[in-house]
Parts: sequence; structure tokens; C-alpha cells
Amino acid sequence: MDDEDKYKIEKIGTPAGDAASAQSVVNAINYILLKLKELDDYYTDKLKFIDISSLDPIIEGIHEKLNDLKITQDLFTQKLSELENKINSTDFDSQQTSTISSDNADTEITSDSQDMKDVQTENIPTVKNTKLKELLNSILNLQTDANLLIPTQVPEFYAILPPEDIKKSLEELGGYIDQKDLLGLIFSFLTLPDTEIPKNYKIMLYGPEGNGKTSIIHALAKKYGYSLIFIDFSILISYSENKQIQKLISLFKKIKEEQEIRPAILFLDNLEMITGKQSSRYITKTIILEMEKISLADHRILIVAATRDIDEISETVLKVFDDFIEFLNPDDLEKSKILRILLDKIKLEENLDIDELANDLAFNINTKVFSCADLESIVKIVKFLSLKENRNYATKSDFDRSLQRIKSRIS
Repeated sequence: MDDEDKYKIEKIGTPAGDAASAQSVVNAINYILLKLKELDDYYTDKLKFIDISSLDPIIEGIHEKLNDLKITQDLFTQKLSELENKINSTDFDSQQTSTISSDNADTEITSDSQDMKDVQTENIPTVKNTKLKELLNSILNLQTDANLLIPTQVPEFYAILPPEDIKKSLEELGGYIDQKDLLGLIFSFLTLPDTEIPKNYKIMLYGPEGNGKTSIIHALAKKYGYSLIFIDFSILISYSENKQIQKLISLFKKIKEEQEIRPAILFLDNLEMITGKQSSRYITKTIILEMEKISLADHRILIVAATRDIDEISETVLKVFDDFIEFLNPDDLEKSKILRILLDKIKLEENLDIDELANDLAFNINTKVFSCADLESIVKIVKFLSLKENRNYATKSDFDRSLQRIKSRIS
């Protein structure tokens, strides 16, 4: 192999002395360049057939956004006029060309192949329509202007509800009799005289999601006439760690100072999301310290927490609680009671007996995987199916189809 051949091979990064490999690389590059040219020609040609009316939905969407946000008509007219002027002045047929030059040492590929030389010297059209780019940028900028005006506030992570503002009631919640009775007994602590009330008592509710832990606490607070301080940690984690700590300290201070909200239930929902085993120890420590500052006897505030996965919560946090109440998926009897309450809210066809239907559905549902929320979903789908078929009553077929849908979703 002479020096010139050796130089060619090394130039394209092929091991010296391997002429066959060198030619393979040259052929591969040649093929890639040809395909790039074909793609470029294809899309350049397609650009000629752009229908300007296809931009109308974009403009209409911007118009609606700006109107919804109550932007002044003058400002919108001005922006729309600028956009339309750019559209009208855009020449979609103008094209520029660029060349892959063999004079560029960084991209030079030397070959005796005539095909390779053709690719190196041929002008390849590229889409460089400045006016088109300006038009698209104008659309994007206008959309950005509108989006910036849309509020992006994180919802408040807590709510303080007086009993009269609580919507849930025990009458509409079936099942979990033992849990309700035990919670009712603990809730009654707040009515005891100062000499009899425990100084501290904290409860942890745990079990699969969708089994009424939150709803039952709301309903019991309403029944006993207590205020409900509801904290949702799934929202609090939207903030930075420092912000979470600041907000927690500020809220707990407010809770201790506002005597008019007592007696009250302080409900900590989704506790695992902020005090999990992998959570920040600073936040975990803050939660523990703030909970310990609230006394059942001194403040007349009962702390109740809920989690879908108790195994995720750190041992340090679990030690703070005095009682643990489990909410498993409902058994057959509980399912029947829950379904009976749900079915009582819809109209059934004449040949359907509500008790028989509730029992039949309950015994056809896998207890291990069906939660209370799944039972509610069955009834919701039944309502949808009857409405879809323009009926004001539900049939057995509606329930069969609904049950099948839920089973396929959670199986």
C-alpha cells in the first residue's frame, strides 16, 4: 500500500492496511448523503403545498385564550394584525441552497468513486425560509404571551372547615362498622372534662386507597360538631423542602393560636408522601415536633393521620401514634351494604330488586382487589350506560357490563 492510499484510509478513520474496510466506509457515507438529499428534496417539495388556512385553528385558539383572559381588544387586534401581515407577506416558494464543499478540510472525503464526487459537488436544497421562520416564531410568541397570563398557583395544601361546611355524612357511607365505632369512641374524648381527657392521643388510619378513610373522618367530624383541619401532603410536596418546612411551622402555629376552631380534628392525609423512609429527615423531624406541640387536653385537637402504605412511613414517625386502625378492602357483607346505599340513589328497571342486586354484585366481586371507590365506579358507569341509551333507569345488563369493565381495569 503506497503512502497516498494509507493517507486516504486514515483520513476516514479506518485501520491502516484494510483497503476493503476503507471502501465500505466510503460507500456507507455515500449512501447516507444520498438519502439525506432525497429527504431534503421530499420535504422541500412538500413545503410548496402548505395551505395557509391550516394556520386558522392556531389563530382561533390564541383568540379564545386571550378573550378568556380578558385581554383588551385593542391589544389583541394589534397582535393579530401583525400576525396576519406576516402571513400575507410570506413567500413559501422561496428557497436557498447550500453546498457540501470538497474544499472544507474537516468534511472532505477523498475517493476515486465517481458517485462520491457527484455527491460532494452537487447542490443540496435546504429549507431556509427566513420569513417562514419569523411567522412560526410569531405564533409561538403569541401563544407564550397568552400562556404566561394563565394562573399557575399551587392549590392550598390545607383547609379549615367548620362542621356546617363539611359535605359528607355517615348515612351515605356504608360498611366499616367496627372502624366507625372505634373512631366515634375516640372522637368522644374531645367532649370529656379536663380531668378525664387524655393529654395526648394520635391515631393512624391505614389501608388501600379508596376505602373511605378520608370520607369517614369528614363525616364523623360533622356528626360530632367538630371543625376539620385538613392537610393534604400530596400538595405540600409541590414546594421546595425549605418552603415545606416554613409552611408547616406557620400552619401549626396558626392552629394552636386560633381557639375559635376548637374542638377540632387535625387530619393529616397522605402522610407517607412527606414522612416516608426516603423523605427528608428535616421535614420528618419538623412534622414530629409540631405534632407533639399539640395536646389533646390543652388544645382540644385530635390528630388523625391516614396513609395508603404504612410500610413506607419511617419508624420514627410511627412511634408518635397511639392507635392504628386498618381499612382493608370491604368483605362481601360490607360490599353489599355499600352497594345498597349506592343503588338507592339510582332508578332501576321494575324487575330488579335492590337487595338481591346488591347481594348478587357483592358476591361476584373479588374482595381482595375491589375497594369502596371501585364499587362507586360500578354505579357511575351504570348511570353512564343508561344515559347513553336514552333511558332514565338502569338494567341488569348495565350492571353486568359495568362490572366487566371494572374487573378488566383492575385485574
